[in-house]
Amino acid sequence: MTTHTPGPWEARADYRGDLLDGVTLCFWEVVRPDPRDTGPDDPNRDMICDMGAHPDGEANARLIAAAPELLESLTLLVDAVTNGKNWPSYAAILDMRLYEARAAIAKATAAAAANT
Repeated sequence: MTTHTPGPWEARADYRGDLLDGVTLCFWEVVRPDPRDTGPDDPNRDMICDMGAHPDGEANARLIAAAPELLESLTLLVDAVTNGKNWPSYAAILDMRLYEARAAIAKATAAAAANT
C-alpha cells in the first residue's frame, strides 16, 4: 500500500496583501499542523498543498485536508460492515463507524466551515 503524510491535515487561509495594486488575495493551503509553525514562511511548515487563489480554493482545501480522516473512517466502516456481522456489539460498532464517517464528511464540506 502507498503511504502518505500522516494526518491530521488542516485547511488554512493565507492572506497575501498588495499583490495586485493593493488587493489582498486569499490563498488556501493544506498543512500538517505543527505547534512551531509561525506562518507561511516558517521552515517548520509541513505543506501538503497550496491551492493558490483559485475561486474554489477553500472547498478544495477542506476536501484535501479531510482526506486522512475520510480514508480511515471508510476503511473502518468497510471492515465493520464486511467482517462485523458476528461481533457481539455489531450495532454499536457500526454506529460508531458511521459517526466517524459523518465527522470526516463534515470536515470536507461546508458543514465544517459553519462550525469554525
